[in-house]
Amino acid sequence: MQRTKIFLAPVRVLQIYLSNSELVDTLKTPPLIDPVSRSLHFQALPSSYSLNSQTCELKTLGFAQNIRKLCLRSPFSSKPSRKNVDESSTAEGEDSALICKVIKKRKWCQRTENELGSLELKFCTDTVLSVLQSLGEDPETALEFFKWVGRQTCFKHSASSYNAMIKLVGSNKYIDFFWILVNEMGREGYQMDIKTYIVVLRRFIKRKMMKDAVDLFIWMMDNGESKPSSQNCSTVLHELSLFSSPDIDLVFKVVETFRDGGGYLDKAVYDGIHRSLSSSGIFDEAEDVVNAMRKAGFVPDNITYSQLVYGLCKAGRLDEGCTILEKMKGLGCIPDLKTWTILIDGHCRAGRVEKALSCFRQMLEDGCQADYEVLAILVSAFCNQNRVDSAYSFLCQMIEEKNVKPSQATFKELIKKLTHAEKLPEALKVFYLMKDEGFPPFVDPFYEIYAKSETVDRALDFLNNMRRKRIAPVKAYFAMLDAFCKAGKQIEAQDLLYKCPPEIRSNAKILSLFGSMSTPKPAQSIRSKKKGSRVQFTRI
Repeated sequence: MQRTKIFLAPVRVLQIYLSNSELVDTLKTPPLIDPVSRSLHFQALPSSYSLNSQTCELKTLGFAQNIRKLCLRSPFSSKPSRKNVDESSTAEGEDSALICKVIKKRKWCQRTENELGSLELKFCTDTVLSVLQSLGEDPETALEFFKWVGRQTCFKHSASSYNAMIKLVGSNKYIDFFWILVNEMGREGYQMDIKTYIVVLRRFIKRKMMKDAVDLFIWMMDNGESKPSSQNCSTVLHELSLFSSPDIDLVFKVVETFRDGGGYLDKAVYDGIHRSLSSSGIFDEAEDVVNAMRKAGFVPDNITYSQLVYGLCKAGRLDEGCTILEKMKGLGCIPDLKTWTILIDGHCRAGRVEKALSCFRQMLEDGCQADYEVLAILVSAFCNQNRVDSAYSFLCQMIEEKNVKPSQATFKELIKKLTHAEKLPEALKVFYLMKDEGFPPFVDPFYEIYAKSETVDRALDFLNNMRRKRIAPVKAYFAMLDAFCKAGKQIEAQDLLYKCPPEIRSNAKILSLFGSMSTPKPAQSIRSKKKGSRVQFTRI
């Protein structure tokens, strides 16, 4: 009875308050309890129930405070209890698990729909989102469920469910369904949230689906409440410029849509347009963009000029590229390492290695420090012209005099070229330089050259030297012995094995090369019985 009084107290206070005609006009908020619930409570009110004068105070402020306190204890409070929330979440989780169990039994078919319908569940957005998340690895089935649940009378898709489904089908395989959903969502009056847009746009860019990326950008500019930023616009322009032949129509489509939608054209956007025009060899329009950039208050910098140099080198106009660097210096814009690297790479690709080396020296004279990237370009250029000695000398000079750290790929390329040219001392020096720089040892090219042209003792010295430096595991010995066998030098391979450390000689994998599980004796000590005065040697 006490609990009933607590639940009904707000209703009685509201009844007494409304019965006073002088205070009705002071009520500024809608009734706290709907008329149907109030009527039911009036009917259930015990005749013995009464309220004290303190609770039923009819002053406006006092009534508001009392009714608020009592409603907080009422079962009609708008804020659910923690227990109710947990129970609701548990029920939704059970529903989604049951739905997923039915769906994953078989490929989606009419039987699946019938079985889902027989569950007689009341679908809510959270349940649908949970199911879609569980079906994330199977977008096709998720799409069938999405369409099926949308046909149920007890459920209507929301912006959240549309966004979740759009994320799942935002790929090349389901691109038709993607645009159907996007347009349907727009007709329903829902918006694509910015997180969904970013996720799908990045996926399109990663998979080189630039037309769809541009169409999505335009759709978001035309329909989205949260419009793409200038940074996002410049990202799309940058990705378009990376193609060997950028689609200029798409470039201007992006820019015009962004500008017409109220977007601000910052320097990154101008650079994005300029990059595509320069890469396409449309230098007159590229110059117009630079002039427009200046009028907008932006100063061309190394980013702008390096794009122009790249376009000129790509078009084979290398001397004009050199002229641009001189022009930059006259304008007070000192070329940075990136600009120099683009020019040097352009000369190397054209086979003008000496001119590239001249540009490199000029770069050093201007106080620009070399890095691993420009070093790799020049080493590769020398190797491509079979100038392995020049590549070797250049790399050693850069390490010892300029303190430049080459990349692992540069070390590997030079070691391969040196071993192929049978320049073992130089290859070994590069090998140990590589180790000193902290890179993993690259020993694979050495096995063949030792087996082909070196003695057993020198091969053993190489292996033991690596072993002392803890960089020659069992597989290194196996690879060396295998190289000797493949070179047709089985006798030398046996001699090498006999001189290896005990743990190597007894290794089962290594012994399998010789078809024996016991250590063979050195070939020089294996003799057959004498036949007359002639001594015969037998191979194992």
